[in-house]
Amino acid sequence: MKRWKIWQIGLFVALCILINFAGGMMAKGIDAPLWLDSFGTVLCAYAGGPVCGAIVGMSSNLIYGTMYQMSFIYALTGAALGVIVGIGARRGQFKTLFGTMAVAAVSAIVAAAISVPLNIIFYGGNTGNLWGDGVIGYLRELGAPLVLCQVMGQFYLDFMDKVLTLVLFFLALRIQRAIRGGGKKDEAEEEGPKPEKLAAAILLALALCAGSFQLPVARADNALSDRVDYNDYVQTIYASHNGLPCGEANDIAQTNDGILWIGTYAGLYRYNGREFRWMDSYESVRNVNCLYVDEEGRLWIGTNDNGLSISINERIANVIDQSGGLPSNSVRSIIQSSDGYYYIGTTGSMQILTLNSGLKRVNTLWEINYADKIAADEDGHVATITSDGRLFLLRGGQILSSIRLTEGHELFNSCCFDGDGLLLAGTSTNHLYIYDISQGWFDEKDIRECPGLANINDLRYMDNGEVFISADNGVGYISRDKDFKDINTNDFNNS
Repeated sequence: MKRWKIWQIGLFVALCILINFAGGMMAKGIDAPLWLDSFGTVLCAYAGGPVCGAIVGMSSNLIYGTMYQMSFIYALTGAALGVIVGIGARRGQFKTLFGTMAVAAVSAIVAAAISVPLNIIFYGGNTGNLWGDGVIGYLRELGAPLVLCQVMGQFYLDFMDKVLTLVLFFLALRIQRAIRGGGKKDEAEEEGPKPEKLAAAILLALALCAGSFQLPVARADNALSDRVDYNDYVQTIYASHNGLPCGEANDIAQTNDGILWIGTYAGLYRYNGREFRWMDSYESVRNVNCLYVDEEGRLWIGTNDNGLSISINERIANVIDQSGGLPSNSVRSIIQSSDGYYYIGTTGSMQILTLNSGLKRVNTLWEINYADKIAADEDGHVATITSDGRLFLLRGGQILSSIRLTEGHELFNSCCFDGDGLLLAGTSTNHLYIYDISQGWFDEKDIRECPGLANINDLRYMDNGEVFISADNGVGYISRDKDFKDINTNDFNNS
């Protein structure tokens, strides 16, 4: 790079950042057990040295963090990789496969050493990757110490990622040397590429980025094109005869490690896919009304008479009850809005909390009592329904609007937001009311009927565009084509 012009260096650095960004988006889109966001860092560190590599590694994380906020804090990990590869290149480590593997091993160890403390501090020890969190959950099932589980989950990802990245880079160097006719000149001393070739490489990187953006969408479209008949699914009822002694579930949630949590009046149960385990060690949890998993993987547990408990890595980290300012010890609903506020519906009133610098109260909405159902969109809006059938629209911890059905004895009973930001509200009969709430009030767009169902208790929007509906007498769903279809659940008809 010493012989390159300033504009060539600038374009090369931009190319490396784009390569990182494209790889990261691709890995995210296919849920890979890798990061794939450091090939550009390796390329720049090899050609320009440790400082240049560190700049690219850090910049890539900062840019990627504008879409996935948790990436911001790992900029240090990207910078460390650039420094390690740059030093390894100067020492000639990439001349042999053994040297390349040594750099990969050191990079993986350093990356894990930096990332694990950040995981613990900011994300409860989770890696943010489905596969890494799966390793943590598996080791936890075997009884391994928590810290060891967190280290191995992160190292599992970093080792595979760094080995694959650096081995591919080593092979690219071998191919380049073969094409040049035996490698008579050292790669680090090559003249800079011609401007037209560099411009073509930039365009290629942009195309890769565009492709990586489209990948998740394409996968979703493919999923939608496959028509699924849910009546063909195997159905299993869990009750007192096969591991769930309480026999009745009030709520179900899944944490990032794949564990299912079942809240009952008899307490909280943990299900790992093989067996149910009663969490009798949770002193503050003796019966459960509702469960919620936030974006950081914390499990929020709303109890019937002991307030709210927050579990991190299966340990109770916070408990807030009436003595600590909660309006009531009976918690009915919990959700986190996109602006970071936590809305806690109780039998007394609704309280808004934040976890910035500790658990703090933001506001109490005394007008909202017995908020049984709650939903949030991607624009800071929260919809909640009280036990008397009133539907409220909230934002920023304040009430924007409220509405109640006036015809007959029909009441609002459940709600959710769809992929277009429209609010769907189920009723005590079989109707779905659809509202546009983008202007801060309820603008009715449509009313749909769900034939055969009575008293819609819950709505769940799925990533494939379908809306699942649970009612007093069965289950159904709204298809992508907006048609209602019922699901035969045999004897299981109350949900």
